[in-house]
Parts: sequence; structure tokens; C-alpha cells
Amino acid sequence: MNKGFSLALQGKSFPSFKQEDELYAGDTINLFFEFPNGKAIKLSFKQGQDVEWAKNVVQDRTGLSRSDFKLFFENKQMIEILSLSDIPNLKDGSKVQVVVNDNVEFNFDQIA
Repeated sequence: MNKGFSLALQGKSFPSFKQEDELYAGDTINLFFEFPNGKAIKLSFKQGQDVEWAKNVVQDRTGLSRSDFKLFFENKQMIEILSLSDIPNLKDGSKVQVVVNDNVEFNFDQIA
């Protein structure tokens, strides 16, 4: 005798977490992050990823601490809890300004 309940899911195919995540993450967009010295780097994201994730990627790429800079698009600070798709006019090829706090010393020439 079976205890519990049956969902009758045998033989059914379901997407993996990764497949489901990719489905809902949206299209890939390339963003150009411009630094105070005029240098820019291109980074790729999914539209469903948030600004906090973008800051983490910039941190990993540059060595700047996330607390040492802010991201701006169209002269407005990008709020970390918003997804990239929540930011009006942000699209593939957009330029994002990296504004570094005044008290931070950083050699921008080391950015590859």
C-alpha cells in the first residue's frame, strides 16, 4: 500500500533549474562601463540580472570594492535592487558610467 500522494509525474520531462533560469533571465545585453579616465570595458549580462550583480562583475574585473563606486546611466544612479530590464532605455550597447568615491585611490590604467 502506497502512503502519501502521487503527482503522476512519471515519464514527464521538466526543465532543469539552469534551463528555467536561462528562460526567465532574458536576452543577453552587452554594456560598456566607462571609468573616470575615459577607459571602458564591455561586459555581458542577462536582462533579468540586477544592478547588484553588475556591480559584483565590475568589482571582479577591476578589483574595486563595490562600496567604492556607483553606477550611473543617463545621469541617474542605478539602484542595486532593480534588474537591468527595469532601467528605462538601457539596452544592448548602452554606456554606464562608473563613478568612484572621492576618497578612493585607484590606478585605472590597470583595467584590461
